[in-house]
Amino acid sequence: MQKVCLSCHSQTWVEGHFERFENTIQKTNEMTLAATNVLLSAWKKGAASQKDGLFNEAIEKQWVEQWLFYANSTRFSSAMAGADYGVFAKRAMGHGEKHAGNGRLAQVQIEG
Repeated sequence: MQKVCLSCHSQTWVEGHFERFENTIQKTNEMTLAATNVLLSAWKKGAASQKDGLFNEAIEKQWVEQWLFYANSTRFSSAMAGADYGVFAKRAMGHGEKHAGNGRLAQVQIEG
């Protein structure tokens, strides 16, 4: 892949790009794992339920957005040297966020 980039860009630019891209992959993997842990904790604590179907509650939908939209969009933008790839991280799920579920607000913490 780097050979394709080198047809227009310098070796230094290409190496820097791939270093940044690898960092993006690492960070989006970490964020997706954190979001997954929040969801698993919510299921375990009863703040969300799988009994009435997967991905129909707010926290489950946010988890899908995290890995399907935000992580993948960020990776694609980073791979294509998009200047806007950091924008997607702003809405990513974080530790201890409050999520609505079953008509109530649940405080979900990552167990660790």
